[in-house]
Amino acid sequence: MGYVNNEQIIDFKSKITSDPSTLGKIYKAKKSPNYIISVDHNLVEDKLKEGWIVNSILKTKTKLSKEKTHSKKFEDDIWFQFYELGFRTLNIDENLELPFSKNPNDKKQIEAIEINPSSFSLLS
Repeated sequence: MGYVNNEQIIDFKSKITSDPSTLGKIYKAKKSPNYIISVDHNLVEDKLKEGWIVNSILKTKTKLSKEKTHSKKFEDDIWFQFYELGFRTLNIDENLELPFSKNPNDKKQIEAIEINPSSFSLLS
């Protein structure tokens, strides 16, 4: 008997894509050693207090960056290595959990997943 119901399967499938445009954007973000965001000029001061650094000032927004944590960099490295190896069905959401027992609280966090017709790999 499986531990995953139909609702969980639908949720799981919504966190995986093979759309080239979406994967390309995620790849670019994951390859960078920093988080990069654009915020309205009036929000910059608050972000600077949170450790963000100004990259550039545009007409309506300010681009900010913040270094990723070591563990986040590692997770992103694994994901973009899958992408560079040619896998094109990957997770788009880091909040991917799989149940592993009848207890609904028993879940395993999945950081990176690639799906290929001939293989199935998980990093948790």
